[in-house]
Amino acid sequence: CPMVTPHPKRGKKVSSRRFDALGSSGPPKRVEAGTRAPALLSQYSLESEEKKQEEKKCCYQDFVMEFSKFGRRLKRSPIRAVTLPAMQRKAAGHDVKMLAGGLPHEDNFPIKSMIINDQLELSYLNQGLQYHSGAGLTEFREEMLELLAPFHNLQNLSIDHICGTTGCTDGLSKAVELLTEEGDEIFVEDLTWPGFLAIAKARGRFVKPVKMDPQYGLDPEALEFALRNRQNSRKQPLLYTVPSGHNPTGVTVSEERKKLIYQICQKYNAIILEDDPYFFLAMDGQLPVSYLSMDTDNRVIRLDSFAKIFAPGLRLGVVIAPPAYIQKFLIANEQTCQFPCGLAQITAIALLRDWKKSKGGFSAHLTKLQTEYLRRRDILVHALKNQDAHHNVLDFTIPSHGMFLFIKQSIFSNADEFAQLLTQADVAVVPGSCFEPTFGDDDDLITIRGGSQGDGKYDDDNDPTDSITKKPCPFFRITFATASDEHLVQAATTIVSLLANIPQPPPSTPP
Repeated sequence: CPMVTPHPKRGKKVSSRRFDALGSSGPPKRVEAGTRAPALLSQYSLESEEKKQEEKKCCYQDFVMEFSKFGRRLKRSPIRAVTLPAMQRKAAGHDVKMLAGGLPHEDNFPIKSMIINDQLELSYLNQGLQYHSGAGLTEFREEMLELLAPFHNLQNLSIDHICGTTGCTDGLSKAVELLTEEGDEIFVEDLTWPGFLAIAKARGRFVKPVKMDPQYGLDPEALEFALRNRQNSRKQPLLYTVPSGHNPTGVTVSEERKKLIYQICQKYNAIILEDDPYFFLAMDGQLPVSYLSMDTDNRVIRLDSFAKIFAPGLRLGVVIAPPAYIQKFLIANEQTCQFPCGLAQITAIALLRDWKKSKGGFSAHLTKLQTEYLRRRDILVHALKNQDAHHNVLDFTIPSHGMFLFIKQSIFSNADEFAQLLTQADVAVVPGSCFEPTFGDDDDLITIRGGSQGDGKYDDDNDPTDSITKKPCPFFRITFATASDEHLVQAATTIVSLLANIPQPPPSTPP
């Protein structure tokens, strides 16, 4: 998240030389409504220092900027907030092992150099640099449709079903605004990406958590219960899901489970917002079946991103959806960002066309990515298991997709405190509480509507919407995507040794 910097004029203190030119060493006196301004500029220079200070208070201290409801609800991502101390330590020269943010390693970026003038004709290059449709360049949409068609059964679709985005976050925020109203419920996994939670809450939507199994993903029974007992009358409820290499758990939902979930969404007329940035990061080499590929009703809106397979700095992705939605989305583009970055689009086109000419093409690039992520995952998993062999303080499932391990530690009831201790030991992780839909809720935010209301089939103890984690949360998330091999091993050693050396209270003896 880029730091907010002051406006070059508004954020800086005005030099006193500006007022010296008027014969004053301080700001001019405020003139109240209904009074006459001083006749002579020289009167300003005769004011006492005490008087000038009083005027400063009057001019500046009483002014408090008032933001809109949307502005008041904007909150920084908790991941960025909790990792800021680690980033500050890294900037100060500490050897921080970065296992927190899901940043791809620079060695995996396929763009090593770029001489676009030699790869693209000038007239074609100018298309990317000129204003164009909010949907993106026609050539970009054609290349993306050709690339993604084999994976999602898109062979019979046209570019009218695809629109460029400035990354998945952009696509998600516009989806929330296009498909829901303020006060609507949005159904999410009970652990999910906090960036989406921030988007929904800032826009006044209620986020309703749906239970997910820690090994198999979103629970179909819990989803049906939640949809059947939803608390508003919206005819088309929205389900947001990350089905592959789920963030934070790393779970990938099976085809069989997806079919059940899709059928439930058909039954309750729900729209599926499929956010799938980790789809291609299949360390077992088996790409999952997407919701889009089984969509027979035009109820799936799918977001694909270049961030994990190309480079996040391109800020480029696509949304695939029915043409009616694409038409609305491109208008939203044109009223905000105008269109996805043209330079990013022609960079992607040049790269995809270059792969077509090379041996193996895009498949070879994917194999390289998958092999590298597998290698990194195994280094970290081996190091954690090796260190934990005699302590048994960690419990986790090894993911087949994505870039995350979601680990339960047995020493702290709440991993927030443990994450802070790790930061002081120069290891950056994200506590699991950051991914709970209630994280950061206060009086200025739309909070969760909880509880099991409805037909009474489930009592409170058996409510299938109950979260798999109860506060306090003992889980924490780490990534194997960014750190060096050496840092992965060092971080695993630090994680286990810190837990193993925390003094434990003696076991209580029976009376």
